Formats: sequence, C-alpha cells, structure tokens
Amino acid sequence: GLVRAQRRRWVLCPKCAASFAECTRFMPQPTSHRTTWEKYFEPLLPRFRKERSHDLSLFDSAATGNLPLVVGLLMRGIHPDAADVGKTPALFMASVNGHNDVVKVLIAAGAKVNAGSRTGGATALMFAALRGRGEVVLTLLQAGANPNAQSEDGETAIMFAVKGLNPLSEPHARLQRLIITSLMMFGADPRKKNNSGETALDDVRLIMDQETKRLLERAAH
Repeated sequence: GLVRAQRRRWVLCPKCAASFAECTRFMPQPTSHRTTWEKYFEPLLPRFRKERSHDLSLFDSAATGNLPLVVGLLMRGIHPDAADVGKTPALFMASVNGHNDVVKVLIAAGAKVNAGSRTGGATALMFAALRGRGEVVLTLLQAGANPNAQSEDGETAIMFAVKGLNPLSEPHARLQRLIITSLMMFGADPRKKNNSGETALDDVRLIMDQETKRLLERAAH
C-alpha cells in the first residue's frame, strides 16, 4: 500500500534478484532420467506395498479415534485389517471405544467386520454391544456383521449386550434394550445357547431386569 501511495516502482536489488531467480529456477527432468528411474526402482516398489498383518500405528489411531491419521495410513497402503502383536484388529478397538466414524472408514477400506479378537474369539459387534455403543452396533450390522456369531464360550452379541446391562440406571438399561432390539431386527436369535447350555434369557433372570426379560420372552415365542 505504501509503494502504491508513493507511486514508486518496486524492484529487487541485484543480489536479491539473483537469489530469487536461483531459488525459483525450474530444471525439467530429462526423459532419459525418468526412464532410468522406472527401470531400476519400479520393480522394488511392490516390496514396500506389502500388506502388513501388524501395524501399531493404525491400531493406536483407531483405538483413540484419530480419524485423519487413520485415513492417512490407509491411503499409504496400510491394510485395514492390520492388528497389534496380539492379533486384535484395528476395527475391534475402534468399535469398543465407540469411534463410529473410524469404524465406517475401516469398513469402507475393506476391513473384515466378523474378525475375532484375542479376547476369546469375540467379535467387534459383541464388545460394542457389551459397552453400549449403539451407533457402532448399527454400523456393523448394516455392514454385514453376523448377529448370531459365537465366541469360544458360545456367547452371542445379545448375551454380551445383556451382560453390559445395568438395571440400576434406567437410561443405560434403555440403551442396552435398544441394542438388543437392533440385533434381533437383523436376525439375532435370543434362543441360542452358549457352551453351558444357557440363553440370553437366563442371563437376564440373574440380573433381574423385568423389562428386558419381557422383551426377550416375547422374541423367544
């Protein structure tokens, strides 16, 4: 503004002009150089594009809900099913902690929604139901998660949802009932038995939540 007000022509001193010209000088790469690069380095690139079965950076980012970092790692070629050293997939931790946006991104990138964890073969759907992550449960079900999958103990997602129920907190109990209802709407069978021969209704009787008991009894008949 000062230069325009004084109507002076703004120019660089010779030394600054030379430095500016050097810094902004564009040196095109000869075609022969590009051909040489492709010839010697292109065959090596697939080695760096291998799908890794373990990647703590993706696992930790999914567990903490760091969506931008998860997207960046996936764009760099990290496999969406990359797990920690204990073979727990990133989708599992994102689901347990309720990071629904991260769950959607991992599923869109090709993550397996029914992959089990090191925790007794439980799936992401089971632990999301246990922790009361209603939005995540719905996302997993819409993505094709098996509502009747069973853990190593024969527990189903409905059983996990019942175990997470707190009858002393009506808002929390209402949320768990919504999750149970969502599971049954997608085909979950409340009559399935675990390895001990017990059903979800048996668990409800122990918790003594009458509303949930009536919900499961209506579905079982």
